[in-house]
Amino acid sequence: SLIKETGDSTSKKRFLESTLEELENLYFSSQVNGHLLLEKARLFSSLLGRQVEVITTEGKFQGLVQDLDEDGGLILRLESGLHKKILPEEGYIKERSPKI
Repeated sequence: SLIKETGDSTSKKRFLESTLEELENLYFSSQVNGHLLLEKARLFSSLLGRQVEVITTEGKFQGLVQDLDEDGGLILRLESGLHKKILPEEGYIKERSPKI
């Protein structure tokens, strides 16, 4: 709950308003400086540096998440050493291991 996480009795309405304001700011910022939004995504990503298994229509891919790209794709370093880009609409992450 919000109270448990923040120690404050923030109203749901105020929480939603501030969340939408922040999303709007990020959106407008990305229109001008898209690279800044990508840098923020990299900074807060829980996937970078983790071993993952991604299920796609092409099959299963296991590898280390090395980067996020400007299209929102994961850049995986596969066990073979090759790199593979997987876009969000192409698959889903089945499992994650602790950050390396």
